[in-house]
Amino acid sequence: MRPLVKSLLSASVAAACAVPVMAHATNGYFMPGYGAAAVGMGGVGVAFAQDSMSAAANPAGIVDVGSRVDLGFVLFNPVRSAAIGKNAGQNATFNGYADSANRWYMMPAAGMTMAWDDRLSFGIAMVGNGGMNTTYKPNFFGLGKSYINNETVGVDLMQMLVPITAAYKVDEHNAIGASLVLGAQRFSARGLRSFGLFGISSTASPSNPYEGLTDQGHDSAIGAGFRLGWRGKFMNDRVTLGATYASKVYMSRFSKYRGLFAEGGSFDVPANYAVGIAVKATPAMTVAFDVERILYSGVPSVHHRGPGASLPASTDPSTLLGLPNGMGFGWTDQTVYKLGVAYQYDPKWVLRAGYNYGASPIPGDQVTFNTLAPATVERHYTVGFTYSPSKSNDITFAYLHAAGNTQSACGLFLVNCATIKMHQNDFELAYSWKF
Repeated sequence: MRPLVKSLLSASVAAACAVPVMAHATNGYFMPGYGAAAVGMGGVGVAFAQDSMSAAANPAGIVDVGSRVDLGFVLFNPVRSAAIGKNAGQNATFNGYADSANRWYMMPAAGMTMAWDDRLSFGIAMVGNGGMNTTYKPNFFGLGKSYINNETVGVDLMQMLVPITAAYKVDEHNAIGASLVLGAQRFSARGLRSFGLFGISSTASPSNPYEGLTDQGHDSAIGAGFRLGWRGKFMNDRVTLGATYASKVYMSRFSKYRGLFAEGGSFDVPANYAVGIAVKATPAMTVAFDVERILYSGVPSVHHRGPGASLPASTDPSTLLGLPNGMGFGWTDQTVYKLGVAYQYDPKWVLRAGYNYGASPIPGDQVTFNTLAPATVERHYTVGFTYSPSKSNDITFAYLHAAGNTQSACGLFLVNCATIKMHQNDFELAYSWKF
């Protein structure tokens, strides 16, 4: 069996490195969960591992899933709109409203675990971590110039993580795990030349409003970090606890956008940590609950404040876009709560449902820049199932609906008023082969 496993592992590594991921998300810009089974339960996975993708939630959990290969895809449908100035409530220098185009995206997911012996397991997964994408027309940041207003404005961020994992059963009840987390991402921005004309970028200028700021095509970055985890079983395995911590994934810089993101184009994946509990309420029903904390404050390009009632760069040149203290999206750290139920209806069917809540990380006065990335949704409702036609094969489906949420503010610098809103749908399908 091990030569076959080695071949599959090699193939998984090659696929993970070769396949681009179009990732979009609902907890800030993080995915609500990893794998269709987890998403069907609101994203839980710290204490309740169900497939090889669970390594992205808690590496210790793979000791519970055996040897398997999971292949899936996600069909993602975010619906976003933004308005500033008159169309957001009052007259201002900028005036505009637009719905974002490109409402459907597809991304792959894959993973594999191998139980080396009774105690040691290895795994690899390829998961979309998150992303942001908008395409608005007209360009509401056009400064009233028709040649800019008639263009599109928006951003496109895609992130993929590849955790390479080892987990070990310390004793009958406890397991620990560690992952080397490889990261890849790409980014582009369009229609932001007015930021250069207005003098808030450290690299752009009226004579060259694109330089290091916008319309540079896609740029790519790679990096690495780590994740640690623990899983413990108690009360005759009726209660499972879990805990995990992930460092930042330290990424290389987007050099083409060194005048947009702080620290010369830096955009690391935030550190995060989580705890979870899973309770076998009956022989057929498991209830799981996770609490996750995402540390956006550790990523200056995401956390540094952008325009609010005033423009920081107008009084402090050190906050020009692209500098170490440069302006950002103003996001705060986010706490996410995930609750899920799995019910083994019969030997072939598992039914799932869940709820996921995370307050928007966007402060009330930071709406202006976040028209480009309106990550406003907070409440997520999920359902799903697994059908097992045989002991070695599973088909899993999940559906997530993120209820619409609107954020508005007035008294903002230059635009006066701004409104952003968003709702989302997420369809996930996976095939699993257990061996």
